[in-house]
Amino acid sequence: LDVLTAFDQIAASSVLLVRGGRLNRRTLKKRKLLERLQQRGAFICFNRWLTEDEFDLIMQAADYVLIPYHSHVGSSGILSRAIGHRRPVIASDYGLIGRRVKKYNLGYLYTDCKQRALKELLFSLDKPTELNSLFDRAKEDYSPDQTVSCLVKALRAYHPIKVRNA
Repeated sequence: LDVLTAFDQIAASSVLLVRGGRLNRRTLKKRKLLERLQQRGAFICFNRWLTEDEFDLIMQAADYVLIPYHSHVGSSGILSRAIGHRRPVIASDYGLIGRRVKKYNLGYLYTDCKQRALKELLFSLDKPTELNSLFDRAKEDYSPDQTVSCLVKALRAYHPIKVRNA
């Protein structure tokens, strides 16, 4: 819900939030906010899981991929898919996702569970030009069925560490 409230406060007409997956009860309680964002043209909601083709099209059109998990300890497939599509991420600084984004310079971090920090970050972003070079080699190697291997190649190319193949 922090994401929806933060996006509601952004006046830029060029900002569009696309959400896939089933809406939970907490999100449905914000129905008026969802409707206001949709009327403004700032929000598209798929109240279902996206197909692979839909997901790929959205990733290709995105400037950033928002991973708004709160106090999430583990990782996310969205992170590796964003890298496979050469998209910088916006994520909480918490847990494994936060550590990976910071360590490998994969995007931007905001303070976990702090709506104001997320809003300030969203206001400060432009088109992602400075991060595009980070993903150039990943783009060349990417194919939809090799996301994990593409991630491993990209990380090895930019960071001389041992990464085990999945």
